[in-house]
Amino acid sequence: MLHKARSTRLLPGKGELPVRALVAELRDLGYTGPWSVEVNDPWFRALPVDEAARQAFDSATAVLNG
Repeated sequence: MLHKARSTRLLPGKGELPVRALVAELRDLGYTGPWSVEVNDPWFRALPVDEAARQAFDSATAVLNG
């Protein structure tokens, strides 16, 4: 479990968790706070920082804007 948590987190919308549904539910419950992207995968850490930031932004925007 620890290995999975530390090295297999993907960009929002790319993994098993239905992130769009989770975001919708949290908004329905009244959540208005900040959102963040946490990707913990070796391929992502190897990207140049500007490319990693672009991919994180693009995937988060797609999920949050539904």
